[in-house]
Amino acid sequence: MTATRKYDNLVFLTGSTGFLGHYILAKLLNKDSTACRVLIRGSISDATTNLASLLEPLGVNLEGHLAAGRVEIVAGQLPDQLNPNWLTDVTHIIHAAASTRFRRLGNDPYRSNVDGTQALLEAARTAKVPRFCFVSTAYAGGIRIGNVPEEILNAPAVGCNDYENSKWLAEKLVMAWNGPGRVATIVRPSILVGDRARGRATAFAGIYLLARGVELLARAVENDRETDRHAVPLGIMGKPNVRPNLIPVCWAAEKLVRTVLESRDEPGILNLVNPAPPTSAQIKDWLEEYFDLRGGEFTDRVWPWENPSRYEEGFYSAGESILDYFLRDLTFTSSLSTGEFAARPLVDKLHFMKCLKFSARVQWGRATRVAHSAASESLDPAWYFEKYLVRHIPRSAASHISGFNAIVRFIIEGSCGGEWACRYVAGRLVETGRHATSLREQFGFRVKQGTFERIIRGKAKLQDAYFSGEANIFGDVLAALKMVPLMETFLHEFPVGLI
Repeated sequence: MTATRKYDNLVFLTGSTGFLGHYILAKLLNKDSTACRVLIRGSISDATTNLASLLEPLGVNLEGHLAAGRVEIVAGQLPDQLNPNWLTDVTHIIHAAASTRFRRLGNDPYRSNVDGTQALLEAARTAKVPRFCFVSTAYAGGIRIGNVPEEILNAPAVGCNDYENSKWLAEKLVMAWNGPGRVATIVRPSILVGDRARGRATAFAGIYLLARGVELLARAVENDRETDRHAVPLGIMGKPNVRPNLIPVCWAAEKLVRTVLESRDEPGILNLVNPAPPTSAQIKDWLEEYFDLRGGEFTDRVWPWENPSRYEEGFYSAGESILDYFLRDLTFTSSLSTGEFAARPLVDKLHFMKCLKFSARVQWGRATRVAHSAASESLDPAWYFEKYLVRHIPRSAASHISGFNAIVRFIIEGSCGGEWACRYVAGRLVETGRHATSLREQFGFRVKQGTFERIIRGKAKLQDAYFSGEANIFGDVLAALKMVPLMETFLHEFPVGLI
């Protein structure tokens, strides 16, 4: 691997197809003295096509850089598919790949975020790479109140989720890597939102999950003649003056690349944060205006509470991923200069509305997401609904929930897809059938076949799928949201391939 020797810097980048990662790559390629070696998962051909489509809207011609030898793409996966030769001549590593899963599913997020980081650090030590930048999170360790310094917490906070805990563990590994001829930098971005020009995003986690939840409520109230959409009974856990720390992805990438290429000779931690973020009350107002909803009120109650409205039941049944953003009362120490922020806030109403409009236009990522390979569509949904489900539901804890009565339709999109209606009485599946038009569903789920297979194999969560736009809900949205925890219970008990 010698094509990149003519450049002053050769950066080995992981996570290049991620939301932040491809913006980092674009910023690196804006530096004439810098070349990149990019680690991807899967086939190089598919990854090149995907990466080119991500970079094209940013004005980057990947094919041109590949032809010029300025970008090299290597296929592997951390922690155990890393060729030491890939680090030959590398001057900087930017480790941006990560699992953002809040709660453990299988071995992740620890395998990706901790074991993967450890493997890359060891390879970097062997190859004598002088600079290592680890992309962490401003919320590493799960701190919930007070000031976050530019140092590693002594211990994770009580209630820290698995993602934040895995980042805290990885930070400790990175700081321990420092030594003679080796300098590590930890960069901690806060909550990423779309770019400043268009609100463009390619991933819809973080604050987007909250926005997606409000969008689902807006859809639910449209079919509810008894509820005034400007008086929706919804308690919002949190305080109006808390400031969720939002930053534009383009700004985060620019600051990160500058930090890496102009890094000091001493190890350090940089909190990459907004010095004047919007308040939770402002974000609430912006969401309500965009979705034409009103009625939400902040509360210090902790879910679950007695006698919730059906809107609260539906909203909070969606899971913890939407519960946290108005609860953390944090400020951040940052060595970034604040002088540049005087003229214009990093995130204001105009920018936030651009982000929401872009998200709606791409259906929360569904319209732009690269499909999973055909190889993932090998499982027959008919077998699952007509045999597997019928056999195992009587053994599930979910079948003993006597209050659950519903007819649910599942639409699986793909070469082996179709429609199946399932009738549940007192928690038990009493009827199921393909194209069962005689069963009039109360609500349903529409999902692509590859995503469906990952969910039933326990490799993805249904909650994550519909909040990220990979699964759609139709019919009674609130009833569908309430069913999701029951479905998650069954999927956890009986994942396909482990029975």
